[in-house]
Amino acid sequence: MKNNKNLFKCLAVIGGLLISAGAWALTEEEKKALCKTPKILGFNLPEYSQDNKVEVPPESEIHFTISGWTDINTLVVKAKNEKLPLTIENKNLFYKISTKLPASLNGKFVRVNVDAKAEFGCRGSDGWLLKVANSGQAAEPVPVPEAAPSAEAPQVAAEPKVDATQAVDQTPKAAEPEKENSAPVQ
Repeated sequence: MKNNKNLFKCLAVIGGLLISAGAWALTEEEKKALCKTPKILGFNLPEYSQDNKVEVPPESEIHFTISGWTDINTLVVKAKNEKLPLTIENKNLFYKISTKLPASLNGKFVRVNVDAKAEFGCRGSDGWLLKVANSGQAAEPVPVPEAAPSAEAPQVAAEPKVDATQAVDQTPKAAEPEKENSAPVQ
């Protein structure tokens, strides 16, 4: 009989723990109320807009940060629906994300999209429109060497070259005294 009482007490304690554990569990509505969406900050490239028509260099590095409560396994960064390879650095309170624009996007308009879930499942996303310069436009012009004068070409006096890096003296020069028109006095 004594064993039955101990067994009954043990089952009562286990049942009470199971009931209280269920009371402490969060419902889906409570999870959504507590959920914080991932914050995406510090995008390093200038966004293209009607007021800001800035082009970014081809194959530019992209850097941004995302909040520490992000489920980093769900982070996806795409450019023109092409998934970009990521370098993720954990900074404890946030993650520093780095990637690079593919060479195939040179000379195109590109929408960079970031999508991730938080630990409780809330989804956060952001994106930026970029105009990538053509790789041909980004290259600096190659200086053309001056041709040596040939014997057939007529020699023309060259204009003096002005070095734009030196300051130009713009102080007025003293006026030369005017020559008097001297007519014979009669």
